[in-house]
Order: sequence, then C-alpha cells, then structure tokens
Amino acid sequence: MKFLVDKPDKGLEALSSQGIPANKREILAVLMDDRPGGLYRIAKVFGQRKMNVEDAYGFVIQDKKQAVLVVDVEKIAEAKRALKEEGLTTLSDQEIYSL
Repeated sequence: MKFLVDKPDKGLEALSSQGIPANKREILAVLMDDRPGGLYRIAKVFGQRKMNVEDAYGFVIQDKKQAVLVVDVEKIAEAKRALKEEGLTTLSDQEIYSL
C-alpha cells in the first residue's frame, strides 16, 4: 500500500508505532494535462533518456485540465532536470502536500 501524506515523518512514526513495517521513498510529482497524450509526453522524456520508472500513479486536480503523475525513479535529480528541459513542471514537497 502506498500513501502520499502531508507529514511523511509523522505518518511513518504512526505506522511503525503500531508494528506496521513501513518506509519512506522520495518521489517525483509532475504536472500533466488531463487529456489524451498527457501521460505520453512524460513517458517520452523517460523513454528517450532510457530512465526506468519503478512505479507510477496519478490523480486529477482539475477534470479535463490538469493532473499529477507521481513517479518513482532511481535518479530523481536527473529525471527532474530532464522533465524541466522538456518544459514540464515538477512539484515541490510543499506543493504536493497542499493538494
């Protein structure tokens, strides 16, 4: 099970204190268009640079306008740089937590 929470340390502590094995992972959240082709634009960046996506999931912010793709990649900084070069926006921790 994966949780995207606004207070990761507190979330980890809460689960661990109940004997539930848990860990934190650094992720990358990318804004995308909520329309056909939105996901392709991001996947193309990773594919062209031969970056492996370990896991991904998304959610809609504004129906038919904007969504967020949450990606687990090995080299976060490199992936963030590649996305920026292609004109894509990644979200800061504070931006993610405020959604």
